[in-house]
Amino acid sequence: MATDPYIKTQGIVLRTIPYSETSCITNVFTRDHGIVPCLIKGIRKKTAKHKLAHFKELSIINLEIKKYKNSNLYYVVDVSINYLYAFFMCFHQDINKGCIFMFVNELINKCIRDEVNSKELYDFVYNALMELDQCKKVSFSFHVVFMVQFAEFFGFALNFDNYTEKSVFNISEGILTEEIPENNLYIPSQYVELIHKALNSKLNDPIPGCNTAEIRKNIVDYLQLFYQYHFPKFEDIKSTAVLKQILRA
Repeated sequence: MATDPYIKTQGIVLRTIPYSETSCITNVFTRDHGIVPCLIKGIRKKTAKHKLAHFKELSIINLEIKKYKNSNLYYVVDVSINYLYAFFMCFHQDINKGCIFMFVNELINKCIRDEVNSKELYDFVYNALMELDQCKKVSFSFHVVFMVQFAEFFGFALNFDNYTEKSVFNISEGILTEEIPENNLYIPSQYVELIHKALNSKLNDPIPGCNTAEIRKNIVDYLQLFYQYHFPKFEDIKSTAVLKQILRA
């Protein structure tokens, strides 16, 4: 978490929640200072200096903030949009991107917490959002690749150094094995193969064999078990069901 009294930086909005009738608190993930919590007084008034639209989840903003005395909160001196997502302007025309954006947003907000301060993680998330917005046609397995590679930044990455076609993935140990663990917390070999491909893919590359909504949902469900085992209080990803309905091809 940032400790500087005055910060001028770029950031990605994680979550904004009402604080009172007219104010909000927002957590912004910055590249240089980790997560900074900002109290934005009066932003829900019609006459507010700053626009609430600047603090939508995953908005990429330029931010000038200053720390309150005797508090871990910052107040916003100035804010502007750093990048305006193109697909927001035609959301109804590219619902596929919108649904994947929703999934990415949900996963990021479940995982990036107060203690996170990683330039590499910030760059990965930033570049993923750019790729998702700017690609002409989004791969239906984009969210699968994102979920696989996202784990690399939290100390429980999927270790596939000894991969073979017969390998299953032991969720509790975080390793590949050819023996099914006694607790039955494992990912079957057919999905391990697809996850292995995702680890070595670019975000928008289609994963060979990951070509139905059912297969993609199963992979995400197994990965979710993995995340839940290593992340305390990790709740089910609600947007998975939406993706299965929308990304049918």
